[in-house]
Amino acid sequence: MAKEQKKSQEEKQKQGKSQEKRSDKEEGGQVGKLNFLQFLYGLSVQAQIALGMIANPMTNKYERDLDVAKYHIDILEMLQEKTKGNLNTDEESYLKQSLTDLRMRYVFEQKEREKAKKGKDDSSSGSSGGRIVTP
Repeated sequence: MAKEQKKSQEEKQKQGKSQEKRSDKEEGGQVGKLNFLQFLYGLSVQAQIALGMIANPMTNKYERDLDVAKYHIDILEMLQEKTKGNLNTDEESYLKQSLTDLRMRYVFEQKEREKAKKGKDDSSSGSSGGRIVTP
């Protein structure tokens, strides 16, 4: 009988500890360990924000900063190179697909910026619009 009470008390203590852990998480404690896939996702999202693909969560605006985007893409490329052969299939697949998508979007945004710049140059080169103006 004493053994049963002791087991019952131990079970209650374990339950109490698990409830304490849950309440710590609810109060802003660490929810879980960061894994490599989450890390890659965070870098990818930063690049997407810089490319204007996702609204900046701080300003709720779509902003473009190709230098920042290139920086994050370069980090992902470096991680791909340095971790070659050490990633599981999910990590490798996510990294490869993210880099492909980000690179394509980066090139597109660069071309759009060049078109916009060229358009400004063409319109500011001559106020007459290519017509001959006679007095």
